[in-house]
This record gives sequence, C-alpha cells and structure tokens, in this order.
Amino acid sequence: MNSLHERGFLRKKFTHVFYDTLHAGECACDFRDAMLEISSKVNHYMACSRVFCPVAAWKPGITGIKSTGRPEHFEIVMSNLLFIPVLIVVYLIAAIPTGIVLTRLMGGEDVRQKGSGNIGATNVYRVAGKTAGILTLIGDMLKGFLPLLVIKSWLAPTPAQLGFAAALAIIAHCYPVYLKFKGGKGIATALGIFLVISPQAVLGALAVFVLAVATTRFISLGSVLAALSAPLLILMLGFPQPIFLATLFIALLVIWRHRSNIKRLLDGTEDRFKA
Repeated sequence: MNSLHERGFLRKKFTHVFYDTLHAGECACDFRDAMLEISSKVNHYMACSRVFCPVAAWKPGITGIKSTGRPEHFEIVMSNLLFIPVLIVVYLIAAIPTGIVLTRLMGGEDVRQKGSGNIGATNVYRVAGKTAGILTLIGDMLKGFLPLLVIKSWLAPTPAQLGFAAALAIIAHCYPVYLKFKGGKGIATALGIFLVISPQAVLGALAVFVLAVATTRFISLGSVLAALSAPLLILMLGFPQPIFLATLFIALLVIWRHRSNIKRLLDGTEDRFKA
C-alpha cells in the first residue's frame, strides 16, 4: 500500500468503522465487548496492510493474535505496552496516603510525628483513635482491592500482567510518590490485593494472623506470619507461576518493611496491642 490515495482511503475507512462501533458501544453494557468489536472490524480493513495497527491487535488477556500477520512475540510486546497506562493508574491510586489524609480531615495531627511515625492503621489507631484507625485500615485495603478488581474483571489480564499490577500496588503503598517514597508497611494493601487474587488464601492467612495476635498481642508478629503464609497458600492452591511470584514478592516486601518490628520483637521491646 504505497500510494497516498490508498493510505487516505484506509484512514477514512478506519475512522468510519471506529465511530460507528463507538456509537454501537454506547448501547452495550460491556466496554470490553465494544473494544473487541472495534478490533475485529479494524482488522477486516487492515489485514492486507503491512502497517501494524495497535488498536487492531488489542485483545485483552489474549496473546498470539495472528490477524495482523505479525509474529506472536510482537503481539505480546504490544499487549504489555498498552497495559503500561493501567499500571501507572494503579500506582497513583495505591500511593494515596490514607492515614495522613484521614487524620487531617478529622482534625488530627500528622501521624508521622507521633507514635512509631508510620502512616499505617496501627499507628493511626494509637495516635488518632479507633475510628481513624479503622477507616485507615479500610482505605488502605481498598487501595489494593479496587484497582486489581477492575483490572481482573474488565481487562481480563494475563497472569503476568495481573502479577505486575499486584506487585506495583504494594510498591506504591510502601513507596508513595506523594510522600517522597516514604510510606506504610503494606499489610492492609496486601490484604486487598490477596482478596482479588484468592479469597481462600486470605482466609488461611487471616486465621494465622488472628491466632498469632490472640496468643501474643503483637500485631507485627501476626502480620509477618500472615504475610509468610499467603504465598504458600497460593502455591498450594495451584495458581500460575507469575501470580505465585507476585505474592511471594509482596510477602517479602511486607516482611522487609517490618524489619524494625522484628528487631524489637527479638529485643523484647515491641509494644503489645491494646484494644
């Protein structure tokens, strides 16, 4: 397709197909179905062209598309490139410092200057009270839960893409750009992530957490043990390797963020939880 006339004809065809399908998509309940319809129609006009069209290859959760005539690995690369904006949104949402936002809205002090200095639910509970602590716990959990749920439900990601999104969400909480990369320890956000990946694994990890805290009154010990158990449960449940590796990374990061608590536990100076 070398002539300007042929290229102009192709562009006009693509524009008409795109807007016609968008109009039809307004009546559809499923955004993904509308995008797949766009993809199939554009492929009809682009198949004979040697010019690759990313829209024509966009099929969420599907790799190895043959319709464009490109190698399978090229389609996989394009699928991952198109997923990058999604990852950016995940980071920006999960990086929101829930504890600081809530305590300031409730007229409290900066929790970074009080108690342990951590922005997580436990320190907020001690510094700003029960209500602020519970709301922080819920908010931090939703930061991991909602973005992953939207991705899993609407975009049908590959296991690797879902794993990357999960890992990035916990990184965002622990190293938020809004606080110069000084964030929380990740337990509540990890809980939200694991709820999307495997509610069964969450039940097992929650049982470990409750048993440890009820026995010792150490929140940090329960958190570390629950974090260790989660990837093991994911492995036992037979999830794909990228998901297991992502949960293992999350667990190791959570444990690393609790290293000062672990030192205090070993020294016998860690504070016990008081209801």
